Amino acid sequence: MEVLETLMPPSVDAPATLVLKTVTEHEQQPQDRVFVLDQEVTRLGRAADSDVVLDDPQVSRRHAQIELKYQRCVLRDLNSRNGTFVNGRCIDGSAVLSNKDLITIGPFRLQFLDPEGTVVKGQHALKIDHEHGEVFVRGEKVALTPKEYDLLRLLAARPGVVVERSEIAMQVWHEEKPGLVRQAIDTTVTNLRKKLEQADPSVQIMAVRERGYRLLSRT
Repeated sequence: MEVLETLMPPSVDAPATLVLKTVTEHEQQPQDRVFVLDQEVTRLGRAADSDVVLDDPQVSRRHAQIELKYQRCVLRDLNSRNGTFVNGRCIDGSAVLSNKDLITIGPFRLQFLDPEGTVVKGQHALKIDHEHGEVFVRGEKVALTPKEYDLLRLLAARPGVVVERSEIAMQVWHEEKPGLVRQAIDTTVTNLRKKLEQADPSVQIMAVRERGYRLLSRT
């Protein structure tokens, strides 16, 4: 049986922390604040009952939250007005955080620190059984359509590498002109992404503007 495996998120012994690195124009002196991420959900926003209060008009009341899932911290945007950014890029729904990632919410910058977040070799999250055309995430079978399966197989063959839209169109849709199947590609990616992230948020398909997509890989 031919099986393709990608590395699974590691176990973490100590809780990660979130450091508020910079101040807004309303404050006089910069002062780092440290928040320990030791609960299932840490809420970030302008609301006074948020776990991390970010008091600025550019921040939504319920802006984002950090979830502890499968021994990883997942940052999720809660349909905020101005978006949530990681390392300068606006996230599309959610993103798995890595050590020293820089989160930007309005005028605030927060650094995610997880020094013990290292990969444990020999454990895997995603398995693709090419012989039987089946996909498993954390041991659970994920039902995919034929196009979703073909797309995932193409992305998984080069984890972390951008696969151009033109190649996706050719390999999955057998179409030389990607513009003709652009909507079909986008719809398939959206549906596949939802299924994978519901099974394990660490398995992500990332869009690269004007180019294509890549499968998140941690090595």
